[in-house]
Amino acid sequence: MIILNSLICLLMLMCALLQYNDPDPWLWVSIYLVPGLWAGLAAAMPNLTRRKGARRLLGLCIALTLVGVGFYWPDVPGFWKPAIWWHGDLAMTTSQVELAREGMGMIIALVALVIVYFSHSKR
Repeated sequence: MIILNSLICLLMLMCALLQYNDPDPWLWVSIYLVPGLWAGLAAAMPNLTRRKGARRLLGLCIALTLVGVGFYWPDVPGFWKPAIWWHGDLAMTTSQVELAREGMGMIIALVALVIVYFSHSKR
């Protein structure tokens, strides 16, 4: 699980670095850094992240991210299609494309946190 958590950590850190040209970069850097830090801690110090308090804090992060997913859930039809992420559909405005990307970003952060939570559960 060290390799899986290390890969998630690297992926989330890369996502955070790519936010430099976002209209609200500090918000999204923070959103991507939280799962990145949890994955890094789970890879580097698994005994620390298996403690009861750490598990509760990770659960709280998952719950808050789930709220964020609900808040940023895209109302754009077909928001999961790569054409919308990369180029934007011709019928969509720039703000709709940004909302679809933000929604997918929250979903990615949630999936990363859930993987980290279950990857180092007590056995």
